[in-house]
Amino acid sequence: MKAVSISAVARSDTASIHAARHTLASHRMGSVLLGLAIASLLPAFFWMAVVQVVGSMFGMTIGAFTLVSIGAAIAVFLSIICGAVILRG
Repeated sequence: MKAVSISAVARSDTASIHAARHTLASHRMGSVLLGLAIASLLPAFFWMAVVQVVGSMFGMTIGAFTLVSIGAAIAVFLSIICGAVILRG
């Protein structure tokens, strides 16, 4: 009788460990994606603002499409680079 109860406890502990690992992996993936988004979008918004300010200092009006294109190019470039660094680590 004791052997049956011990194996049942061992199975429930194993299931708990697998569930904890799955939860930890999903939280880690979420934090990695959040970090990747922050690392690529914040610099893109910063440089969009810099381009707009410098353009207005010289009396030029930068179009919205141009600003969005610059921001998208920076965000895509940084997400590729940061994604490779994150996957490496």
